[in-house]
Amino acid sequence: MKYLQERFSSVYTPGRNIAVDEAMIKFQGRSSLKQYMPKKPVKRGIKVWVLGDSSNGYFSRLEVYTGKKGNTVEHNLGTRVVNDLTKDFRGKWHTVFIDNFFNSKTLICQLEEVGIYCVGTARKDRKGFPESLKKAKFNSRCDIIIMLYLSGQVAMSTSSHLHFQSAKQ
Repeated sequence: MKYLQERFSSVYTPGRNIAVDEAMIKFQGRSSLKQYMPKKPVKRGIKVWVLGDSSNGYFSRLEVYTGKKGNTVEHNLGTRVVNDLTKDFRGKWHTVFIDNFFNSKTLICQLEEVGIYCVGTARKDRKGFPESLKKAKFNSRCDIIIMLYLSGQVAMSTSSHLHFQSAKQ
């Protein structure tokens, strides 16, 4: 796996907009790594975390999901995965796009501290999501823009990428 990572990095450099997501590699044999995800097009296989270029979908980094880190079940998995996959982009102010599995206030603040913007959907029931924002239509905290759109359903989006200036300036 390390060899593949090195080869991917040596032949391709992603643009400024990157995405972290999960993917399945179809596999029908026997393996402790095999996962079942009924809502995915490939339902059974090896789950991998991927970092891709948002402009063309090319995966430049990937990590096989093993279910555990060492002998214990991992907590804050999404935060760890995003931090691991984006470590080569620290200080370069790329924008990473993530879904609500990965997103948290802690992650967004960590990424901004190391020079990475973050845009993603959020779960209002996520641990650490401010109670005062669960019903808000717009709010800004800690350089994070949180927006709620009502169009039949409530969709939430967070971003550290947008910086608004006062109209008086």
